[in-house]
Amino acid sequence: MKKLLSLLSVLTISGTAVPTTVAASSYQQKENNLENLIIRNKRQNNKQNITLEFHRLLLLQVESFDLQELC
Repeated sequence: MKKLLSLLSVLTISGTAVPTTVAASSYQQKENNLENLIIRNKRQNNKQNITLEFHRLLLLQVESFDLQELC
């Protein structure tokens, strides 16, 4: 009888551990997806900032360009 109760308690403990592991795995996957979205967003913002800075510098060059120098 003791062996049966011991086996039953082991099965109960291991049976409750599996859903917890699956839930943690699902949560971890969502967390990783969120981190990936944040990283992708930062990269996209950096590209936009670089493009804006390039256009700003180009505009400064055009504004400072003297058309009379060409004639």
